[in-house]
Amino acid sequence: MTTPNIILEGNHTPLVDEPPQLRLSGVKPGIRVILRASCVDSSGITYSSWAEYKTRADDAINPARQSPLDGTYHGKDPFGLWWSMTSAVDRAFSRDLRPIATTVSAEIGGERIAEIAFSRLRIAPDIRTVDVRSGGLFATFFVPNAPIPAAAVIVLGGSEGGIVVAEEFAALLASRGFAALAVAYFGSSGLPERLVQIPLEYLQNAAHWLLRRPEVSGSGIGVVGTSRGGELALLLASFFPWAHAVVGFAASSLVWPGFTTGLDACAAWTWEGRDLPFAIPRPQPLPTGASGPLISSPWFLSTLRDRSVRERSTICVERIRGAVLLISGSDDQVWPSRQLAELALRRLARAGSGQPTRSLHLNYPHAGHGVGRGLGLPAAPTIIPGPNGILYALGGSKAGNARSAQHAWPQVLSFLSEHLSVHTTAPHRIR
Repeated sequence: MTTPNIILEGNHTPLVDEPPQLRLSGVKPGIRVILRASCVDSSGITYSSWAEYKTRADDAINPARQSPLDGTYHGKDPFGLWWSMTSAVDRAFSRDLRPIATTVSAEIGGERIAEIAFSRLRIAPDIRTVDVRSGGLFATFFVPNAPIPAAAVIVLGGSEGGIVVAEEFAALLASRGFAALAVAYFGSSGLPERLVQIPLEYLQNAAHWLLRRPEVSGSGIGVVGTSRGGELALLLASFFPWAHAVVGFAASSLVWPGFTTGLDACAAWTWEGRDLPFAIPRPQPLPTGASGPLISSPWFLSTLRDRSVRERSTICVERIRGAVLLISGSDDQVWPSRQLAELALRRLARAGSGQPTRSLHLNYPHAGHGVGRGLGLPAAPTIIPGPNGILYALGGSKAGNARSAQHAWPQVLSFLSEHLSVHTTAPHRIR
């Protein structure tokens, strides 16, 4: 019998959107072995997971292709060891682009028999990064180091503000063949401090900057947005013909107010100096004796039932000339992203057969507001603290959110590739 050994096959520094191809060999068939995975984020916090397997007839264990007998996740899941990692205190994994130092060890009867250390990447080594801090823009450009121009995508974060979330997504898109511009629209230097009266012209300027780049091909671009960024992505596509494809994660097809510190509602978006009409969520009374994190989705559902308010604040998606992909979670507790997506699709359908827009909706029953995001990373908490000290429920389960990302990410790449006419480098398929 050979010495037990963990081998990393294929790519020895895989991107986070491809599960490491690990293989444990050198153990007799039918033996129960525990694999423990751990990594440390840039804040120095350790995340760990484990799974118990039984060696197969070929004396091997392959966690990407086997279901564990027990562990931090259940069922056959090539990303199971990675999303099911948790820290001692449940907190979100650090948002940055540094390599993730990872260790996997194998144990039999509490004795460690093998170990391997490697890095997982959040951005491919050949991606060039350009900070854009001129012309009023606050953005980061990620572009493949390739001899031919690439299709372009603008990436927008959500209500967290700043640029970090958009950069994370844009870096991975660039690693798969796109020229991606992560754009901050509030909460960064030189921009509004809060999500209040953001001019659409600012994003139009970002699109023009992107289309002028020699690394970019074509006359149109894609727009990818998350939550409020998804709302903004739909708005942009309804206003500007350069938006040839739009992807919204937990997006809204209605316009909602900006974030103010007072009681008076204020517009989130403006065009030509005028506020865009918006709907106001209607707070619902809590059941007697209710406790726990705040669930705000009923506030938005109540507003959706008012037809006059709904019509006044609904985004005119029928004006979109490109293709639309909406990704929602049925258990979204922030706002009803499934119903908001369905509202957009019904409006598109009513536009008639002559409407050139192709619309798709991916809905995941066990996902919440974090639907489709964080592929290959330790799953984010489903309850988060707000700036006012209140706990907010995002909905879904960690497994539901993580598995929605596994399914949605290849669909997003394929969708953007098709409608922006680009060849992308897809993640490895799991046999």
